[in-house]
Amino acid sequence: MKPRARILATMRSFGRPELVLGLFIIPLLLGDSCFPDTEPNDVRTIEGFVECLNNRIIGQDIAAAVQCLPCNCTLTLTLSEGSAQPACNDQGCPGPRVLVNCPGPPQFQPSFSLCTSNTGLDRVEIGEVINTQGHMRMADVEVGVGGTGYDFIDPATAVSKATSASGDSADCWTCHQHDPGVVGQEAISFPEPYQIFGNNCVIDTDEPCRKPDAGNCGGGDVTKKSLAEICQCLDDKINDDLSPLFQSPAAMRARALCQALVDYQQTRGICGTTDCPREQGPDCSALATGVDCDPYIAGEGGTAAATATGYTCQEVSPGVKQCVSSRACVDYSVSGGGKFLGADGVSLLRLLISGRAAVDHCPVCDSTDIDAEISAFNHAANTLVNGVQLSTVTATDLGGGDLSVEADGTALVDGGGPANIHIDAGKSGGTPSFEIEDTDAAASLVGGTGEAGRSGFQLNQTPIP
Repeated sequence: MKPRARILATMRSFGRPELVLGLFIIPLLLGDSCFPDTEPNDVRTIEGFVECLNNRIIGQDIAAAVQCLPCNCTLTLTLSEGSAQPACNDQGCPGPRVLVNCPGPPQFQPSFSLCTSNTGLDRVEIGEVINTQGHMRMADVEVGVGGTGYDFIDPATAVSKATSASGDSADCWTCHQHDPGVVGQEAISFPEPYQIFGNNCVIDTDEPCRKPDAGNCGGGDVTKKSLAEICQCLDDKINDDLSPLFQSPAAMRARALCQALVDYQQTRGICGTTDCPREQGPDCSALATGVDCDPYIAGEGGTAAATATGYTCQEVSPGVKQCVSSRACVDYSVSGGGKFLGADGVSLLRLLISGRAAVDHCPVCDSTDIDAEISAFNHAANTLVNGVQLSTVTATDLGGGDLSVEADGTALVDGGGPANIHIDAGKSGGTPSFEIEDTDAAASLVGGTGEAGRSGFQLNQTPIP
């Protein structure tokens, strides 16, 4: 932290007498540094995150905590209420819980809340994975509850400790399964993280191999919403004098947090625009490049894993191999079209789908900022489909030039609409085919099997350095 920033943080604390003594005594004990510090991109542990907060956000609210996230994390938005930091959807805007997944190692998983009707907004719940089974150290860090501003926290006290066989100091075990605890020892929680997928509560994600699954959650229908859309909703409601969020301090903190998370995702997230330092992990010099490895059991020269762990042995610099995350961001494109023959005649297609998404030895799954240029015409039915906007796409390389693509979105049909559509396209055994369906009417609009030599599809993926 720059000296000027340290001074400003200290001055802001003068309005809090309980901090002043600590702020002046601690530097005497620690020398030149105000507090032990961990730079944002070096945060891998609960203690490191708290050290980062202590050096950067004294007196500030929850939005400022986002700066202490390391690079290359993914964000998943869920409206699940199954947490001590529950989401909500009762104030005119979705108030999701935002699960942050940073691969490390160790895997670091803080979570934020955009809910304005409970205390989850001003807290960061944290899981720090300790093994490939997903067991976690945990913490619940308060960041200026009610907008009072963040106060110094001793990093050594942040990790939750067992207070009984079934209770812990941060109440993490209220929701998380665990083995019987030993009083005073760290409260280790399980099962594996990200079990939320498939439970119909995920409204957006950039996690590799995953896509939103909104459906029905908590008794109410929910739909896919991006962080940017939620920020806009909060802004609209804060400025609407008929809204329960009109000029609400909690809503304004939620809006600032939402905007900080959008900025993080766009700049320092897994597919962000900012150059981030290469991930570091334990030595794996004794293993072959590309082998699945276990970063939690270092061993001499690395520990091979029998199954995929999300980490592989990679050359991080010339002659240096480490066990690091196998996740990567790619620019992808699906292109093709041509002449297709169906039961009712000829269809013509022009298709280009492109975007940027995280992958991890899995299909491309994208639900953010998808570009689509699609036009299809069914001659027999005289049906034109164009003006396509896609909300999700899944593209799979099947090998040997074969591929499959599924996408959902909206389109204009003969100039009317938009109608909800589903696209199936691909190539099997070298033969391309496609279909575009109106999902509201459960009717095929256009499609067929590609004419040899006059149709085709291609999937390209280019890793982002």
